[in-house]
Amino acid sequence: MSSRRAITSIVLVPAAIALGCGPEELLNEEVTTSTREPLRGPRFEMPQNGLHPDAARVNVELLSALKATTLSDAGLSALLNQQSLADLFYTGAATSAENLMAEVVSCALDATQAVTPDGYASTWRGRFGLCPGWSDTQPTQDCLDLVSACVLARMNALDREVPISIHVPGDHEPSPRVKLHSFLRDRTRIRSLDRCPISVMYVADTCNWQPHFVGICKQGTPVTLQRNAWMSVRVCNGIHACDVDQEDQSFPDSPPYAGFVDQFTAGDTPITFTCPDDEGAHPRGQPHHRYFSIMVGKVPYGWVEDDDIVGSGLDVTYPADESQVFTYPEGSFYGDIFTGSSDDLGYVCHSDLWRTGGTYLTDRLCANPSDRASCGAIGGRAACRDVCGAGLSAPPEEAYRDCEGGGRVWNGVTVYLNDHRDLSRDPASSAIVCTPHDECTPGAPLPDGCSPVVTSVCAADPYCCSTEWDGLCVSEVLSAANSLMCPVPSCGHALCTEGDALTPGCDVPPLTSSGCVKLLCDQDPYCCGTAWDTTCVSEVQSVCGKTCN
Repeated sequence: MSSRRAITSIVLVPAAIALGCGPEELLNEEVTTSTREPLRGPRFEMPQNGLHPDAARVNVELLSALKATTLSDAGLSALLNQQSLADLFYTGAATSAENLMAEVVSCALDATQAVTPDGYASTWRGRFGLCPGWSDTQPTQDCLDLVSACVLARMNALDREVPISIHVPGDHEPSPRVKLHSFLRDRTRIRSLDRCPISVMYVADTCNWQPHFVGICKQGTPVTLQRNAWMSVRVCNGIHACDVDQEDQSFPDSPPYAGFVDQFTAGDTPITFTCPDDEGAHPRGQPHHRYFSIMVGKVPYGWVEDDDIVGSGLDVTYPADESQVFTYPEGSFYGDIFTGSSDDLGYVCHSDLWRTGGTYLTDRLCANPSDRASCGAIGGRAACRDVCGAGLSAPPEEAYRDCEGGGRVWNGVTVYLNDHRDLSRDPASSAIVCTPHDECTPGAPLPDGCSPVVTSVCAADPYCCSTEWDGLCVSEVLSAANSLMCPVPSCGHALCTEGDALTPGCDVPPLTSSGCVKLLCDQDPYCCGTAWDTTCVSEVQSVCGKTCN
């Protein structure tokens, strides 16, 4: 059997969604025997991540047993006759085995395949087809590695269901359209996507709507789209569906990611609305653009064509393709979760996108980021450029290859995000590097809005974003933005960067009085006695009142 080597856009979907039942099955979903078509078809909803980081470690006995059987009704029925394995299911915990099985099956099998063990309420459906032959024969090691990487990438410690794009080494052709997401990140389904009672033949505010695609526009400007069929249209903020008059959806310390924008009654004439003008997601390097999503209502309820509604122009792209919607490279996940050992089930490395990549991954994967103990079974935290010998491949693949971990080299999966803030609780952890240079280096003017620091500096000194980012702009990183992100020569590294233990008072000047290092180390001696780790970085804000973003 052979594994499927293709770049895959995936939404990490919790078990309840992976069942694939309900009104959404009525959509014109593309289901073929080809792996490539379901993954790249315009009706394929992107994957989401929401699997608990400890799910693999808790179920290590089950994972070890899976590699010796087939992902089929008969194979899993025989396996789950073992009481020790059956007891792992339906425990009520986030790590319960049915959640993990949903991810394994959806990664391994394709959209034509499903598994229902005897005596179990769940049907686990395939989606991505990375190892479709597993339904008939035991998997090769290559298959196990690829499915492992897919499952590892779908873990986060935030209990959020976040859409991602997954790139697998091999031939890649980004999906030409990205279907909007029918569930919010707290796993709430948008009720407007449900079918109305059979007696209701029209499109109501609360039912009979269908998902279309994601677009890009310039914030605050008029957007005009052409209707090529008789239909009602609803416009939503971000890349998710919405209910009518739905308030903006967000998490604490996070920008809005979904919400209602406008709605248009049935017709076939152009529609015009105003592009969202908020702090929501934007394509990398385009801080003044935003995403919007389209829902359509047709009578009678039926087939929705890809070109039923279209738009283009200098400041509008509809529909946008996968590479335009998921523009932030997060890093690479790789390993083997099927070894039977609860140690080093997988590895992760971070891209050069992040200011403090190790801190970001800790926040993304650890239930308690301030705990210095090991965070789950995913090891690593290094920069991908340091551990992936082949580096990041050229477009359109754009995946890391030959990554080191556990004494061997792996080809895992590379994850891209719609917003660099999607999988972080701490704004400082999700801070990214500005281009063409960082805020601590004099040079060309930086684009206003590329980071909170740049926004603050340029609000106080517009010269820095219009003419030149000079030495005065660098000093204003501290004075205007209250950030300690820049290196302090006498300390050896920035207070916002992990590294060697620091010496109390090394940051005076530029700080006055006793400085932040002494204040912080008086409360946490580890930072000046052992190492300046991720906890020390987080304490720059909590103890010193400064920021790192």
